Amino acid sequence: MLIAVIDDGIIPELFSTGTLCYDMTVTKRGRVRKRKLSERIVTYHGTMVAGIIKKYAPATEFCSIRIFSDGIMKATCGQLITALKWCLKMKIPVINLSLGTTDPDDFNDVRCVVDKLLSQRQTVVAACKNNGIYTMPAFYTGVLGVKADATLIDNQIRSNSDKDGVPLLASSRHSLVLTDGSIIITQISNSYAAPTVTAEVCNLMKTQKHLLLTPNTLVNIRD
Repeated sequence: MLIAVIDDGIIPELFSTGTLCYDMTVTKRGRVRKRKLSERIVTYHGTMVAGIIKKYAPATEFCSIRIFSDGIMKATCGQLITALKWCLKMKIPVINLSLGTTDPDDFNDVRCVVDKLLSQRQTVVAACKNNGIYTMPAFYTGVLGVKADATLIDNQIRSNSDKDGVPLLASSRHSLVLTDGSIIITQISNSYAAPTVTAEVCNLMKTQKHLLLTPNTLVNIRD
C-alpha cells in the first residue's frame, strides 16, 4: 500500500522504512518537484511518522512530500493544497497529514480539494492541532481526524466519545528502533497519533481493497 506522508521529508535509512517511491518537495512558489540532495531534512518528524506507520503496517511503501523546509515546521496553506492536488493527480490511495489550517479563510480551498480526493475514494488521515482548535481538514466529514490519547498504547485506536468534532483517538507513544539498535520513544502528540490510524487503514485496505473507510467502520472492524 502506497502512502503519501505530507511533512518535512523522510530519511528512509533511519528506521529502515524502505526506498521511497517518490521523494518530492513543494516550493514556496507552489511547484511540486523532486527533492534535491542539497535540500536537507533538518528535523526527523516526517521520518518518525513513517517509522510509526512501518512498525504497524510493514508492507507499506512511502511517497514523501516535503512542505516544511526548516525547523519551524510551518508551511503556507497554498503549499498544503498543492501537495494534496499532487496526491489527487497521482491517485495516492492513503494520505497522512500531521498538519492542517486553523484560518477560516483557508477552509473552502482545502475543502474543495479534499472533496475531490474523497470522491476518488482516497483516504485522508489528519491530525488536529494539539491545542484542540478547529483544524481543517481533520474536522471535515469523511476525513479520519485524529488526536492523541495518553491512555492508549502501541497501535490502539478508539472512537472519541467527547463529540468535540474529532472522530478518532489513538496512541501516540511509540517505541521505534533505529538501524543501530537504539530506541526512540515518541512524545504524546496528535501528529504521532495520526500515523497509528494510517497504519491500520493500510492493513485493512490490504485485505479489503474496496472498503470505504469512515471513522465508524474503522473502529467497528477492529472491534
